[in-house]
Amino acid sequence: MAVVLAEIELNERDGQLVIDKYLYNNSYPDYSEESYYRLWRETVPFEEWAEDAPSFEWEELVNNTEFDITELKEEKIKEAKIKESKEKLIGLIKKYDATVLSIGNGTASKETEIFAAEVIAESGKNDLAYMVVNEAGASIYSASKLAADELPELDLTLRSAVSIARRLQDPLAELVKIDPKSIGIGQYQHDMPQKRLSETLDGVVEDCVNSVGADLNTASPALLSRIAGLSSAVCKNIVAYREENGKFESRTELKKVHKLGPKAFEQCAGFLRVADGKEALDNTAVHPESYKA
Repeated sequence: MAVVLAEIELNERDGQLVIDKYLYNNSYPDYSEESYYRLWRETVPFEEWAEDAPSFEWEELVNNTEFDITELKEEKIKEAKIKESKEKLIGLIKKYDATVLSIGNGTASKETEIFAAEVIAESGKNDLAYMVVNEAGASIYSASKLAADELPELDLTLRSAVSIARRLQDPLAELVKIDPKSIGIGQYQHDMPQKRLSETLDGVVEDCVNSVGADLNTASPALLSRIAGLSSAVCKNIVAYREENGKFESRTELKKVHKLGPKAFEQCAGFLRVADGKEALDNTAVHPESYKA
């Protein structure tokens, strides 16, 4: 259905110039009300318009310009939704003083990146930036029992969003929650013996976690379970102790955790870190047994 930008109506109201731009549907034989569709409205101070009036060339706008009214409606709705989304995001950024936007590298990543760049420009925050993050396995995590336990109040899409944001904050702590096979480790992974593949990948993950270490005051049970000498039950007890008594001040405080005996402490202590604790060496790979040396 073709329409023509047929009329621009000017009205002065309370010192304001109201400019209504109409589309005329030329499929109607008469000039009835239903043949007109108001495309948009602008309001400007009348005095300001009067000064610039000679520069307004209305004839150029109405000279046989044809549109598709459905496309125009959809475009206007899209623009309104984008504007609303930007306002909401900028409001959240200012509310929580966010400094980084984490964007998954999956579907519509480029469009989201453009949107984020526009939001950053319009927000006025000089310290705001964005980062594109590998989102491999995020959907697997969002549907897992672990995600349901950690984020029971959120749906699957929001759990994926949280996972993508956490990957920017602490990639290792978030990726250990996902089966390594879900990340995509090669096109021939399904041709391998699955049991042996799982054992080998788990060994690689554990070596990586123990090499890097885990922060005792922020690590999740999923990350702690990859530390040598810690069982799943003990990992949950560590988190429960932390929630009940506050952050750990030293590695030796681990001995107060239920079911964590001397042997387990000896095995795990060197892989756990305590930042800003009483002992500076607690934030290194040096084992407590070697402190005196």
